[in-house]
Amino acid sequence: MKILFLMRHTGYVRNFESAIKRLGENGHDVHLLFSRVHALHSKEKLQSLTSSPRITFSIHSKIDTVWYPLALRIRRIQNFLRYLDAPYAEAPKLKARAEKRVPSITRAICRRFFEGNTKRIWSFVRFLRRIEKAIPISPAVCRILNELKPEVVLLTPFVDLDGYQLDWAKGARKYAIPCALCVASWDNLTNKGLLQIVPDRVIVWNEFQKKELEELHRIDSAIVSVTGAQCYDAWFKMDTAETRDSFLARAGLPVGPYVLYLCSSPFICSREVEHVEKWLREMQNCPKLSGVSVLIRPHPQNCDQWESWDGKRFAVPTVVYPPAGANPIDAQTKNDYFNSLYHSFAVVGTNTSGLIEAGILKKPVLTVLTRKMSETQMGTLHFRYLVENGLLQVSDNLNTHFRMLESILEGRDEGIVKRAEFVKSFVRPLGLDREATPFFTKAVQEMSGIKPRRVSPDPLGRLLGLFLLPWALAIWWMSDKKS
Repeated sequence: MKILFLMRHTGYVRNFESAIKRLGENGHDVHLLFSRVHALHSKEKLQSLTSSPRITFSIHSKIDTVWYPLALRIRRIQNFLRYLDAPYAEAPKLKARAEKRVPSITRAICRRFFEGNTKRIWSFVRFLRRIEKAIPISPAVCRILNELKPEVVLLTPFVDLDGYQLDWAKGARKYAIPCALCVASWDNLTNKGLLQIVPDRVIVWNEFQKKELEELHRIDSAIVSVTGAQCYDAWFKMDTAETRDSFLARAGLPVGPYVLYLCSSPFICSREVEHVEKWLREMQNCPKLSGVSVLIRPHPQNCDQWESWDGKRFAVPTVVYPPAGANPIDAQTKNDYFNSLYHSFAVVGTNTSGLIEAGILKKPVLTVLTRKMSETQMGTLHFRYLVENGLLQVSDNLNTHFRMLESILEGRDEGIVKRAEFVKSFVRPLGLDREATPFFTKAVQEMSGIKPRRVSPDPLGRLLGLFLLPWALAIWWMSDKKS
C-alpha cells in the first residue's frame, strides 16, 4: 500500500516515528510530505528515519492561489466561532488566540450574534462550509496527488487554526482516496481549530478524544479508531544505561535527591523564568527540603530566557539542563531526557506533555494552580484531564505544594494508584502491556478497505463559485497589496 502522510512541519515526525517505521517494516511505502522544515527537526535529522527505501520525504511549496485568501478567512472564522461556544466560556486565552486571526469588524459581529448560542454558531458554521465546498481545490494539490498516486492519505495536525491542510482533504475526496486525521497530541482536538472536513477515519489516543470529537466537532464516533498514544511507546521500554551519580555529575548537580522542573511552551507561559524564580525563593525557606536540588529543563521552543540565567543566586542548588533546551529526537537527547526524569524523585510543571511522560515512568507529578497561570491551566480543556483524572497532585498555594514534596521525599506518595489509572485510560486504553503502535498501524492498514467519501456533482456549488470569484479576487488583491 502506498501511503501519503502529510504533516504541517517536520517536528510532527517525533509523534509518529514508531508508526512510520512499523508501516515500512510491514511492506508499505510511506511518503512524508511537509509544508516546511521545523527549526527543531531539520532535514538531516530525518535521515535515520528515511534510511529505509520504503520511507521517503519531500517539502512542498506554499499553496497559494487567488482563492486562498478567501478560504483562509472562512476557515479562521469557523475556528473563532468554536471559541464563542459554551465549552470555552472560561478559556479567554484560547479565544484571544483565535480572534487575532479574524478582522476586528468580523470579530465584533460574531461576538454580537453568536457568542454563547450553540444553535446559531453551528448553523453559521454549516453555511460557511457550504462556501468552502464551492472553492476550487488548489491545482498544486491535484498535481502532487496525481504524481504520487497514494492509496491512503494521512493528515496531521489537520485542525490548525488556519485550516491549511483542508486543501489536501478536499483533494483526497476528489480522487476518492481514503483519508484519515491522525491526532498528534493530547491537546489538538480542544485548543486548535474545528475539524472542518470530515475524513473517512480519525485515529485517536483514547476515549477522551473520541468524546471530544463527538461533543466539540460533531463527528460521528463510527469513524473513530482508538489506538492508544503511539508516541509514548518508547517510554514503557526505556531503561537507564547511566548511573544516577554519573548523570548528576554531567548535569552539574550535587549527589542527592532532586526535583525536575519541566518548562512549558511560549503560549502556556512566555516568561516562565519569573514563575520558577518565585518557586525557588519559597523552596529555600523549607528546612525539610534543604538537601534537595533542582534541575530545570527548558522547553525547546521557549529556551531563550534561560541562556544567561544563573542559579547560583539561590540557596537551592539549581542547574538548567540542557542549557539551551533540546528536542528529544535522537539517541543522545532522548537518553538525556529519560535520565532527567528517571533519576528525579518528583516532577513539577505548569502545563506540558512532559507531565504525562513523568507519569508513565511512575514519578510523582505536581503542579501549582496560580491566578497568573489560570488561563493556560484550568483555562484549557486538555489540562483539566490531568487534574480531574489523577495524574497531578495539585495545590493552589506554594506552602501546600512544598508540604506535598516533603511527604514524597519522606516516602509518602499518595498518588501512585491514580497515576497508574490515568496512564492506562489516557495513554494505553487497550492495555498497559500492549503497545499502541501496532494498533495505529492496523487502523491505517484497514483503510485500504474503506469506501471513501466521494464528491457528487454540484451545479449549485459551481454557480456559488462563480458568485464568489469577484470576492476572492478582491480579497486576493488586497492581501497582495498588504504583503
